[in-house]
Amino acid sequence: MNKYLLSVVGCLVLGLTACTQQPTVDDVVMQTAKAMGGVEKLDSITDQVSDWDFTMHATPPGADETTADQDHGEMTPMSIPMKITYKRPNKIRFDFLGPDGQSFQSTCYDGVTGWSMNAGQKIDKSELELQQDEDMASSWIDGFLHYKDKGTTLELLPNEVMDGKEYTVMKATGKTGLPMTYHIDAETHQIARQAGDMLNFQGELEPMYMTLSDYKMVDGFALAQHVAQYRANGEMLWEATLTSASNNIGVEDATFMPDNMMSAK
Repeated sequence: MNKYLLSVVGCLVLGLTACTQQPTVDDVVMQTAKAMGGVEKLDSITDQVSDWDFTMHATPPGADETTADQDHGEMTPMSIPMKITYKRPNKIRFDFLGPDGQSFQSTCYDGVTGWSMNAGQKIDKSELELQQDEDMASSWIDGFLHYKDKGTTLELLPNEVMDGKEYTVMKATGKTGLPMTYHIDAETHQIARQAGDMLNFQGELEPMYMTLSDYKMVDGFALAQHVAQYRANGEMLWEATLTSASNNIGVEDATFMPDNMMSAK
């Protein structure tokens, strides 16, 4: 009789274990895709233009000294409008706009090459910049979705708890070989944090992390309303707050040419 009871208990334990088994990589991919709006919605987005309030909290090399606090040598946070333009499969452009709505500083990746423009001076991007741009552009809209087609390798790491909240942890290595670790809210399945070696103001790789929060649906697509980047020690470098976003507006390839300076229109 005791052996029979033990056998029943053993079967129950095995059944519970099967019910609570950890998700696979593909399970997490589909969970995050669903949280972002669903596979069909993500696949339907061919381009996107978003506007942000961008605030710099650290002083880049060569920055105007008038932006620094004269008594403490610290930078006074400065906010400016920023426009991000994306087009499938992997074109992306960032423009910082002046009071007249014209772009005074741009950075762009056209899927093959990249450049930055400041005060009319064009500078070609370094190999490291192109690598990070390639990985960023490939996942800008749909995250981990179609990761195999993109040449990305995904690996699930043990779950972590931060500030009392549980996160699924995913390591993603793009075809450029630069790994990033993502913390995904285990309840909402939305990406909350991205960490890894990122380019600093000197154009060198440095351990950093980004946070993404306050997700809201925009035309059926979930967008983080607030994004911020930090050094490994917790020092905030910049933050950006979404003000508007539009999908499938017919972005032209010419937008990603260096002589095409954008306006806020």
